[in-house]
Amino acid sequence: MLDLLDRGHRFLAARQASHVSRAVQYVRTTGTALDVVATIGRTTFELATDAGGTQSIESRDYLIPAEMLPFDPSRGDRVIELVGTTQIVYEVAAPGGEAHWRWSDASRTRRRVHTKHVQTIETVPA
Repeated sequence: MLDLLDRGHRFLAARQASHVSRAVQYVRTTGTALDVVATIGRTTFELATDAGGTQSIESRDYLIPAEMLPFDPSRGDRVIELVGTTQIVYEVAAPGGEAHWRWSDASRTRRRVHTKHVQTIETVPA
C-alpha cells in the first residue's frame, strides 16, 4: 500500500494536470515531438557574479507528468506554447551550471523542467 504522502502527491499532480495545466508541445533536439500537459511554474536562481555580488535569474518551469515525459529532459530540447495564433518557444536550460530539470516531488510524479525564452513566432490569421 502506498504511504499517505505518496497518495497525496499523486492526488495533487492529477488535480493540477486536469485543472491548472495547459497543452504544450515538447520537442527533443532529435526532432521528436510530444504533446503533453504542463503546469506552469518558475524558479529563481541566485548566482554569484565576478564582482562579488549576486544576480537573480528566473526561469519558466514546466511541471510535466512523468508518464507523459518518460525520459530525462536534455539541454536544448524545446517547449512550445500556443497562445492564440502566437507560438512562444522556450529552450530547456538553467543558468550557471545548475541542473536543467528535477523531480517536483518525492514520489516522482512530475518533472520540473527549467527553460528560457528563445523565440516568439507571430502568425497572421488567414
